[in-house]
Amino acid sequence: MAVYTKVSRDVPSSQRAALITNVIEGDRIDLTDVLGRPARKVIFHMTDSADEVEYKINHMRKLRPQRTHEEALTDVDRAFGVFGKDVETAWLSNTSTFSGTGSSNLETQDGLDIASLEIISLTLSVGYFLTISVT
Repeated sequence: MAVYTKVSRDVPSSQRAALITNVIEGDRIDLTDVLGRPARKVIFHMTDSADEVEYKINHMRKLRPQRTHEEALTDVDRAFGVFGKDVETAWLSNTSTFSGTGSSNLETQDGLDIASLEIISLTLSVGYFLTISVT
């Protein structure tokens, strides 16, 4: 299970960065939860240049369940964001996968907005865990 510490919202958005450790195959990470905004770059720190990682990006959706008529609030309550129901997350299964190998540090392209990340498969020559840094 991936381990990280949420970045404080007191840090300016452009300066937020986090290190996610103990990442294993099957981990699903909400990068918006980690940084308070989507990541602009993800770097996979591999243990060897022959290591492989296959992953999906931006396939998590946050859904707010529809309220019943009895739960409906006034227009003022809705305008100020009073909803009373938790957000549900759904992970889509029909999105493209990306893979990388051949470098000790694999990076996504600059300028992407990466809100979620799922590790599909992980082949490491040493150890079982991957470390990821996000900015």
